Amino acid sequence: MSAKRRKRSGAPAAPASHIRIRIPKPTLPPILTAADPEEFLEFQLVRSNSPGSRLIGFFGGGFFSHVDIVWPDGRLFGARSDHIRRMADRTRCDLKPGVRFRPQGYERWSRVVRIRVPCSTEQKRRAMAWALEQEYKPYDKLAIVAFAIDRSWRTEGAWFCSELATRYLEVAFDFTLPLTPNKIPPGTFACTAGARPGATITILPQSLKE
Repeated sequence: MSAKRRKRSGAPAAPASHIRIRIPKPTLPPILTAADPEEFLEFQLVRSNSPGSRLIGFFGGGFFSHVDIVWPDGRLFGARSDHIRRMADRTRCDLKPGVRFRPQGYERWSRVVRIRVPCSTEQKRRAMAWALEQEYKPYDKLAIVAFAIDRSWRTEGAWFCSELATRYLEVAFDFTLPLTPNKIPPGTFACTAGARPGATITILPQSLKE
C-alpha cells in the first residue's frame, strides 16, 4: 500500500525499521594510518632538585629542565652544557658537553618522564639519520638568553636540548611547528610531543634521589 493510500485509509505508517541510514566508514588520521604499530620516537624529560634545574623549569614555562632523545639501544642522545665526570652512581666517566650520546644514569634526577610518539619506519629512519648529522655539534649557549635576542632555534650550528628534540620531531614527520622562532624550552617540547596522535606518557619510578 502506498503512503498516499495509507493516509486516505487511515492505515498505520510503515515501520521505522524500513528506513536505511548510511553511516560513513570511520577513517584514521593520515599520520596514524601510515604508522607502524611497533615503531615510535621516544624522549626522556627530566628534572632534578638542583637550583639550576628548577630555574630552567620555571623560566621555561614548564616543569622540566632537560630532554634527551632515547635511541633504540637505550642510549640517550642530547645537548648539554656541562662536562660530566661522574655518573649518578658515582662511577668515573668523561662525558663532554655538546650534542652526544650518553649512557642511562649519567645524571641524578628527581623526576623522569618518557614520551613515546608512534611513527612509521621511514619517519624514524629519517629522524635518526638527521640526528646523527648533529652529533658533536656544540651546545647552544644563546638559547638561555633567547628571550632578548633575534635568533632562530632551528639554526643547526649549535643546539639546546629541547631545540634538538623538537627539530628531530619535525624532521620525522616532515612538518614545521608554528612556534616562537627564537626559543623553545623543555616545557614547550613536552606539550608538543605529548599532543601528537597516539603519544603515551610514562612517569618512571624515582630510583635515584637527590
